[in-house]
Amino acid sequence: MALANSGRDIVFSACQWGTDSVNEWIRTSGAHLFRSTADIKDSWESIKEIALSQLDKQAFSGPYCHNDMDIMVVGMHGRGGDEYIAAGGCTDEEYQTHFSLWVMMNSPLMIGCDIRKLTDETKKILLSRDLIAINQDIECRSPFQLNCESNSPDAFTLVKFLSDGDLAIGMFNMGDVPAVTAIDFWDIGLTAGAGTWIQSLSMQSGGKP
Repeated sequence: MALANSGRDIVFSACQWGTDSVNEWIRTSGAHLFRSTADIKDSWESIKEIALSQLDKQAFSGPYCHNDMDIMVVGMHGRGGDEYIAAGGCTDEEYQTHFSLWVMMNSPLMIGCDIRKLTDETKKILLSRDLIAINQDIECRSPFQLNCESNSPDAFTLVKFLSDGDLAIGMFNMGDVPAVTAIDFWDIGLTAGAGTWIQSLSMQSGGKP
């Protein structure tokens, strides 16, 4: 209440690490962001664990109250400042998947690496205008998850409706081996008679296509 009446524009970020079902009540506190997980580490296993833990909580995130899945470790490459965060680092493909998951799941995109030491590949990931636009879409609609029966158990698809009528579709393989991922267009409302044109983007996931 004090922040709301301060007369200044303030972003209130509440960190409660996702305990006590914080996603169910945090909006009533007036917080604009809420941490929904334990601290992230610069490892694929940490990224994977956090992303999978939040798939069933997407409905609680929305305009003016965003699910913060923690600061991104994209580009750290094992140089996280201490042994707990560093955790060995990730490949560029894993960082690409990390960024894409945070984009599709509407998590705030906060850079955690040393921006003075960005590699060209890290810049390419962090400065993707198309992906940033999906994350920053004005309506902030949460994605929904699709699982085609023929998919690998480690693969899933996230679909997000955008304010201009477009659909953002991300296919993710969380496993350690290549997997085939498919979607049925009628599951996202696109029947043969819809007259809708589909543009395909290839996204690397989990270090494997």
